Amino acid sequence: MVRRLVLWRHGRTAWNADDRFMGHTDVPLDATGEAQATRAAAVLAAVRPDALVTSDLSRAVSAAAALGRLAGLVPVPDAGLRERYGGSLEGLRDGEIDDLLARTGKHLEDFGVESDAEVAERVAASAVRVTAGLADGGAAVLVSHGAAIRLCIVRLLGLPAALWPCVVSPANGNWSVLAEDGGVWRLVRHDVAA
Repeated sequence: MVRRLVLWRHGRTAWNADDRFMGHTDVPLDATGEAQATRAAAVLAAVRPDALVTSDLSRAVSAAAALGRLAGLVPVPDAGLRERYGGSLEGLRDGEIDDLLARTGKHLEDFGVESDAEVAERVAASAVRVTAGLADGGAAVLVSHGAAIRLCIVRLLGLPAALWPCVVSPANGNWSVLAEDGGVWRLVRHDVAA
């Protein structure tokens, strides 16, 4: 039978609102992000998840706690669900990063940023591990981050790297749903809002 995996992006932070690269920097949800988490948790509780696993960064932990209270689950932290590590670029605005790359001719990885392939492999490995622990017909909610979720999806679907930019990250507070049946993954819904 099919097992479902809900990949839920945490709510907004002040750095999201300011277009800053967070990476592993532990920035909490802002008031808007808390409200997004509360609204989404009310909807996701209806999924009746069997497991709730979260990135260990506080913005994801806060969102997971909102769902845990409603679903009667204790969120399990998993560092494998963290956002892409941003090296020396964490804290910079998107425009500042674009300017730096254009000015220097360097790539993100030259500044210690985790590659797409590394993120995809790390997050997908956590997703597969959680899904393997579900009974037939079971569901799990994984609370993670924009790039982490996007790259997990493309990796699980087996898309070639050239097509990875074609899939967008879910917006803050939104989620995507995948179904797994015998090791075959399908994207059922993407960037769903409460």
